[in-house]
Amino acid sequence: MHQELKAKLEQGRDRLLEIHSNGGDKAQALVEQISAKDGDTNLVTFALGLFDTIG
Repeated sequence: MHQELKAKLEQGRDRLLEIHSNGGDKAQALVEQISAKDGDTNLVTFALGLFDTIG
């Protein structure tokens, strides 16, 4: 059981390294999209208004 778990963890680690290594431009584009949405205050404004209304 220990060897099986160790093998699965090693496979997962290799997969993560592979994904990270090949991210390149796609990963950078995704980071930029997330950063653009992260500064959006519409959700915060909505939530504060909702909490003021509901209590």
